[in-house]
Amino acid sequence: MAKHGEIGKAAMRAAMSENTARKYLAGEKLPSEMRPPRNWRTRDDPFDEDWDELVTYLGGEDAAGGKLKSKRTDPVSHPRWDSPNSGATDGYYFSALPGGFRSFLGWYDEVGYSATWWSSTEFDASFAVTRSIYNEDESIERAYRHKRSGFSVRCIQD
Repeated sequence: MAKHGEIGKAAMRAAMSENTARKYLAGEKLPSEMRPPRNWRTRDDPFDEDWDELVTYLGGEDAAGGKLKSKRTDPVSHPRWDSPNSGATDGYYFSALPGGFRSFLGWYDEVGYSATWWSSTEFDASFAVTRSIYNEDESIERAYRHKRSGFSVRCIQD
């Protein structure tokens, strides 16, 4: 890093405050070396079993979706659920929001209407398991979706 006399210039070039630049200078480490370790991840092992356990705990497929949904609806701007946001309680702080999806053909749809997450469980070389919830009911759906589609990923903290 820069010497103390040049700290202001170095901070400006790095788009940081002088106090932040001094912190890195004192630690003799680059900003990337001072970041705390990231302990969020997706699962290496099949995530589908974790979904099954969660859905069972929340009362089964007919009720679990509502318990996972955020209560954000109109007139709040997106991200939010379109009305009706049936059964939404967010009682377990999962705060599911409807990101919609990207189809395997490349178009986007259902923002405000659906939330779908990948699991790492494969059906075959082209399809994998997903879980979906929708604005008009409280259920959660398990389905096989094409891997060229785009859905959300939920990370787990160790």
